[in-house]
Amino acid sequence: MTASDEQILDAITDLTPKLLTTLEAFEQLRQNMDPSRIPELREADPIFLVAEVKWKRPDPETEGFQSGFLIFESDDTDIQR
Repeated sequence: MTASDEQILDAITDLTPKLLTTLEAFEQLRQNMDPSRIPELREADPIFLVAEVKWKRPDPETEGFQSGFLIFESDDTDIQR
């Protein structure tokens, strides 16, 4: 394996648990933001959000990371209701 391959593997190994933690946080947020828990949203139409992680960097104030997301316009997605 070349040095650049090792760097890529190291980056993937470093990023994977952070992505899994982020996905878990989104799942908890999804559960807590369930419209049935918010009276004003019980009768509202659902909102679908499609986003892509565009960047990440260490957060200088915590041991975590900051992430930037690109949120897609609904016309640019293939989500079907």
